[in-house]
Amino acid sequence: MNSSWPVVVVGAGVAGAFVAARLAHSGVSVLLVDRDRFPRSKVCGACLSGRALAVLERSEVPGLAGLPQRLGMVPLKWFRLGAGGNEGTVPLGTGGAVSRLALDAGMLEIASRAGATVWQETEALMVESDKAGTRLRLSRQGAPVEVEAGFVVLADGLGGRLSGRLLPDKVAKDSRVGAGCVLGPESAGDYAPGVIHMACHGSGYLGIVRQEDGSLDMAMAADKPAMARAGGPAGLARAVLESCRWPVPPAMAKAQWRGTPPLTRSRIAGAPGMVAVGDAAGYLEPFTGEGMGWALEGAERLSAMVLNAFGNGSLGSVPGRWAGQQQRASRRAKVACLMLARALRVPGVAVAAARCLRMFPAAAWPVTWWLDRQSPRWSWR
Repeated sequence: MNSSWPVVVVGAGVAGAFVAARLAHSGVSVLLVDRDRFPRSKVCGACLSGRALAVLERSEVPGLAGLPQRLGMVPLKWFRLGAGGNEGTVPLGTGGAVSRLALDAGMLEIASRAGATVWQETEALMVESDKAGTRLRLSRQGAPVEVEAGFVVLADGLGGRLSGRLLPDKVAKDSRVGAGCVLGPESAGDYAPGVIHMACHGSGYLGIVRQEDGSLDMAMAADKPAMARAGGPAGLARAVLESCRWPVPPAMAKAQWRGTPPLTRSRIAGAPGMVAVGDAAGYLEPFTGEGMGWALEGAERLSAMVLNAFGNGSLGSVPGRWAGQQQRASRRAKVACLMLARALRVPGVAVAAARCLRMFPAAAWPVTWWLDRQSPRWSWR
């Protein structure tokens, strides 16, 4: 068993799998580890924006271009906003809905085919660095394993245990928490495919989309006290839907809801010998559905930076450069989402927005343009 790797990637979600695939395709020996066994579920809105799809389409890694379409991605044509019994519908551009169950497993397989070594059911416990190098302590299917790493990429997600210990973050005081579940196709009812159904309430909002297998993905961001008062995420989701006068799927009450830590957080995304990417590098409320787009764009930028550093022998400078670049990119990319999410907390704003969109659908064009706008290819050469 190889015990020394130029790069070890911790976390095989979309960001981690993309980085591992891109580096391995370019000839870098990569170890990709994840504590779960794939396919596995994850709390997510299951939406890929046009910008997210563009990253996959322009990737040089065989198999990434067209992957969502091969998995049966449902094109998203409409955004339906509901609040206080009012609703408005606006057209969307090039995005689509695909389950994380299928997408993450597909990207993991592509990373493996590109040459990355993949260890599932392997938890990264600690990273230790000294003059002799960097070592990772792992638990692989319950057995302790230690490997050496030239460089570590932390892509273990919003609540990642290792990134949380090594790169402490700052959680916003008013941060909401997330919760989600998936209902079978028989529960879809009036929730048509190809539509993002967004129900808004004073305590949070609930997004609903039909996935490629006909199932109903439900993802919510809400105030934690309100969720507790409602008896849990299912109770609050019911209250949100009823406030919009939208149908409540009967299976929702008995569904297996999964939660997340507080959503809005910032983090210095680099330290000697390691960087964080994807949700592990910081996060905001995902009202605009850009979570996977942010993760993929970040993974694309980081991959280019690391490959360039391998080429000119400047790998040691990557953490500092990446931390600064990530902060700048985060401010540019997330300001619209932050302003929108905060505005919707003001009483009456969501109701006024739904009424406005019903009468003037074109008023939503700045947001839909932002979601579909393609970022440039990153080369770092």
